[in-house]
Formats: sequence, C-alpha cells, structure tokens
Amino acid sequence: MQASKQPRVALNARVSRALRRRFDTVAAYRGVTKQTAVEEALRLWIAQPSTPRRRMIDLPLIKSDRPGTLNLTNEQIDDILFG
Repeated sequence: MQASKQPRVALNARVSRALRRRFDTVAAYRGVTKQTAVEEALRLWIAQPSTPRRRMIDLPLIKSDRPGTLNLTNEQIDDILFG
C-alpha cells in the first residue's frame, strides 16, 4: 500500500515556540505542507542507524566455580595487571 493511501492518524508534540516558527518558515520556504515536512522528518529520523544504549551488566563477567578461594593483595593484582 502506498504511503499516501494509508489512513492518517493524529500526532501531537509540544515544542518550543522558536522551533515551531522555524519549522513553519522552512516548510513554507520549501513549498511543502507542514504534514509533508513532519512525515519527511520522521522518515529521515527513523532511517538513521541508532546507537545501542548502554545497559547494566552483571558482574562478575566470569563466575568462579569456587568463589572466595583466591586471596590477592592489591600489590599482587597490580603485578598481574601491570607486571
């Protein structure tokens, strides 16, 4: 089904007055309706690849079979890491 033949639904958004004025000006300058401009902006925004959000991880990453059996001092950890 073509985009122009699909049923329309309302979309409401609260934006700053300055942004609304700029949007109206640019849409008029380009000779497009506000509806067309919003649809184009939404399509462009949706088409952009999104970066995955950072999420919490469970620690430890590698679970020990015998937790608590390894006792290292800070100096020993330093030697292991920075040798």
